Amino acid sequence: MPRKCDVITVLILLSAAWTANAVEEPAFELVRQTGDFEIRRYPPLLLAETLVEGEFRESGNEAFWRLAGFIGGENATSDAEAVKIDMTAPVISRKAAGQRYWHQFVMPQSYNLQTLPKPLNSEVVIKEFAGGTFAVRRFSGRWRESYFRRETEELTAALKAAGIATTGAPLFARYNSPFMPAFMRRNEVWLAVEQNIAPQ
Repeated sequence: MPRKCDVITVLILLSAAWTANAVEEPAFELVRQTGDFEIRRYPPLLLAETLVEGEFRESGNEAFWRLAGFIGGENATSDAEAVKIDMTAPVISRKAAGQRYWHQFVMPQSYNLQTLPKPLNSEVVIKEFAGGTFAVRRFSGRWRESYFRRETEELTAALKAAGIATTGAPLFARYNSPFMPAFMRRNEVWLAVEQNIAPQ
């Protein structure tokens, strides 16, 4: 059986990687860029996700430890060996029903469903993200739900003015470690776009 990861060591390693901007990010095609938003086309991705009940910030903290445990060694491969999985960015969150949130780590692109280790924690599941076209608004600041909601409203208004329709719930993306000063953080809101967007 794999040894339970040392969560303090995991946090130090992940924070160092984030601070050094040494983490992998999912590739995307930039379709359009304006002063208010970008339109990006993402390929399919693999996600490790967990559902947590509670407020946005508190549930995110609990989810981080679950997901960090998975990539830190609380997993098993076909030959029962645990492996360390590289941290990537962003960490993605979205509202579920009631006072619950899904929180997700993007898996490195070198893995597929057959090669990705299986979580030992039943509260962590692997999900296939279909990809697609998203409108994205970038901002800095603290990881408060009110900030993400404000930016979602700004993005929605800008897209409406541009005649671009969206669908589904917003995704909240965080790219930096908790030790990054808030004014230097890269945060994003993603909204799925309904129609094909031609490059400009």
